Amino acid sequence: MRNTIISTAFAVLALAASTSAAAAGERTVTIHAGDFNINSEAGMAALQDRIDDAVETVCPIRHVRPLDDFRAARRCQARAHDDAQEQLQQLRRGTVEILVIRADGDRARNQ
Repeated sequence: MRNTIISTAFAVLALAASTSAAAAGERTVTIHAGDFNINSEAGMAALQDRIDDAVETVCPIRHVRPLDDFRAARRCQARAHDDAQEQLQQLRRGTVEILVIRADGDRARNQ
């Protein structure tokens, strides 16, 4: 019961964070982890693929020029990926059910 309440609270917080980020114009992608069997290699691989796609969505690199913009986009991807991996650890501990992949303020200017 306590885990359900905690999971629900984290889900609400994640949803609030993604809503406020979206309102601020920040790019976000929400992944509902209930779609994946995280206890299997195939399920984790599919979830990781979804995370990778989400990172590319929030921090796209599409013919980014000049070089500084390309580097900024790569930093954005690295930060988004690191944040997603931290959330994935929380998912494994059962403290979250939703992952919110977000870009930071350092993403490329030409998106």
